[in-house]
Amino acid sequence: MIFIPVFLIIFLLLYYNRANSGRFNITSLLLMTYLITTFLGVIIHYFMYFPFVFDIQFEAMMYFSLSVFIIFFPFLKLKNEDIKCIQIENIIIYRILEIILILGSFYSILFFSPYIRNVFSGDISYMRTNLSYYTTFSEYGIFNTIASLFANFYPVLILFFFLDLIQNRSKKFNLRALFSLIGSISYIFYVTAYVGRDGFVLWIMSFFAIYLFFIDFLEKKKRKSIMKCFVSFSILLLIPFIIITAARFYESKHSAANSVIFYIGMQLLIFNDTFALNPPINYGQGTFPLIIEFLDKLKIHYLYNPLTIEEIRNIALAEGVDLNRFGTFIKSFLLSFGKKGALVFLLFISLITSKMLKKVKNRKIFKIADIFLFLLIYQVIYHGVFYFRLYTRGHNLYILLIILLYLGFKIARNPKYIKNIARRKV
Repeated sequence: MIFIPVFLIIFLLLYYNRANSGRFNITSLLLMTYLITTFLGVIIHYFMYFPFVFDIQFEAMMYFSLSVFIIFFPFLKLKNEDIKCIQIENIIIYRILEIILILGSFYSILFFSPYIRNVFSGDISYMRTNLSYYTTFSEYGIFNTIASLFANFYPVLILFFFLDLIQNRSKKFNLRALFSLIGSISYIFYVTAYVGRDGFVLWIMSFFAIYLFFIDFLEKKKRKSIMKCFVSFSILLLIPFIIITAARFYESKHSAANSVIFYIGMQLLIFNDTFALNPPINYGQGTFPLIIEFLDKLKIHYLYNPLTIEEIRNIALAEGVDLNRFGTFIKSFLLSFGKKGALVFLLFISLITSKMLKKVKNRKIFKIADIFLFLLIYQVIYHGVFYFRLYTRGHNLYILLIILLYLGFKIARNPKYIKNIARRKV
């Protein structure tokens, strides 16, 4: 039964590969990412020891497969030849936004740099579990909030990096593009300051995905330059990743290789345990706390009288299931909205994506407003191979601001300031 999601994703990957003339793009990457994690889940289940509570359930695997199909279906319609042009609806607003995000990201790097120095000069294992260390961030209040918020805009800065490159037809490297790229690593500084290693992983994932999005708009020479820059950045940033990873593996009873396999492939098994347990619904507390708090103030949320996140977690722990472990974004939505509610929510996201990509396919133009929304949805699913990553109040604010950017560029569309860039040769 555990093979069901694997076979489904293989089928979708083969189907899409044929439909897209064998080209590997961001949809291929999305499918391949989930194929790897589900396949490793099979390996862990049959050949490695993993402390799961419930046997693999047919209903759980069918539910996971249905969820995957619903959310992936719109992306199967996106092919390389469908995008002939990228359009910026208002180049003036675009430039202003770019400057703000670059300056904000540089501030974020400066803000978190002292914390990173403390992390690597102290006991990493101790700092990870020392709550007093994390309270030091709250002492800076709004300054910490601003730094964290700008750091979370790293996918947009990577997007701007590529947009600046495809607009620059000269042989010289674009300085504005370089600043956007440097600014994007503010997220790595942010996560590392909290003694985390996911910042490096997610930055690599995001950069490669957006690179695949723009690959047909880049000359071969620029592709080589980008890859050199990418490798240089990766090697440099790999150092803190290795140090933190080594500290975390040192605590583990598993070998480093096994720990990496569990990190990538345990999601399907954890989802099965969560689905089988069917814990109480948290009504969005674990995914959209900012919105829930707003509803609380309006006295709307009290109609549901939900348990707290901690209460629900204790109920699950009593049954041997740790709800804090990875289980993909599907598990996150399952906990927030229940089995039926999660499917409805996924269907809603799928319909939005489908409608947007249908317009792109018909017009052969991908507008910057739509790219913002597309990037947000893709980020939720792609990074959601671990869990729903945008679950904090700061992340919720980031979601709202991306939606505002989407609406803002739609409203601010001005024929005088429209710029069509990187039109492909047919």
